[in-house]
Amino acid sequence: MLLRTLYDPQPPRGRLVWVDGQFLPASTPIFTHAEWQGAQLLGFGIPLIAHGTTARQLPDYFASLSTQLSLAKLPFPAGLSLETLEKAIATLLNRNRHFSTTLLLLEAYLHYERDMLGFENATTSLAISSLPAGCTTYVEPERPVFLEFYKERQMPIGPAAGIRWLASPVEWYAEHYAARYGRDYGILLNSKGRVAGIPGRMLYIYTSEKMLVTPPVEEGAVDDPIRLMIARTAPLSKGVVAVEERALMPKQLLEAEQIFLASTWYGLERVVGIGNYPRYMTGVTPPLTEMLNRVYFPERTTQTP
Repeated sequence: MLLRTLYDPQPPRGRLVWVDGQFLPASTPIFTHAEWQGAQLLGFGIPLIAHGTTARQLPDYFASLSTQLSLAKLPFPAGLSLETLEKAIATLLNRNRHFSTTLLLLEAYLHYERDMLGFENATTSLAISSLPAGCTTYVEPERPVFLEFYKERQMPIGPAAGIRWLASPVEWYAEHYAARYGRDYGILLNSKGRVAGIPGRMLYIYTSEKMLVTPPVEEGAVDDPIRLMIARTAPLSKGVVAVEERALMPKQLLEAEQIFLASTWYGLERVVGIGNYPRYMTGVTPPLTEMLNRVYFPERTTQTP
């Protein structure tokens, strides 16, 4: 799902990607068929967003990358550090001349290298691609978002449940299910029937106790470091007492005062309803999501209504 988001059928001439320390044209075939199958099955992606030549909140995303590599049982890439990753991103953005708001995708995947004795050793490759955000990120915070429960397939639970695998059939089915019924996104449930979230997005509810509640990663929610920004910033609003991570049942979404979605690439999106009709009409979340978006996208403050 992540690969499809950044897929460009006609890459601009000269656009580069960074792969294991090399800068390659975006159209360069770097996989054999067998290697591509392995990357799809054993690879995951982490989205970032940059402005200028700096990736936003990079230490948080580097920590998330390290955690997910460990949970996915992938070797830590040789020579990778926060400093080398920061330099690679800055150089890639400079070479691609991407100086405004830019979507970044880090992809980690397993591959094998043959040593001098002919033995194959497992290693982890890291690739970084970039694409100007254009109109795909936060511009209009009050765009109405409608959701629909998707119950046919479930997300796994456990410590590794939040990894964003490059090929996720559950997310693909949920997207097409929602589109079939004219909704924006499908609400994913886990194997216990509890709420996991939205494909590529976290889900927050605002309760009558003035709490923001979101499912933890162990429930199948995506491991997106933007949750750290929300936990730090949301309590600054007069309407929010605290932010908590705990399991949510589907009925709690229907009983919530408000719902919004959160993700690195798209910021905060306010949900208008689940199913056919608008349901969430209180006036708390609109200013809250707008405030959080202004913090997360300071360069776009002048573009908000």
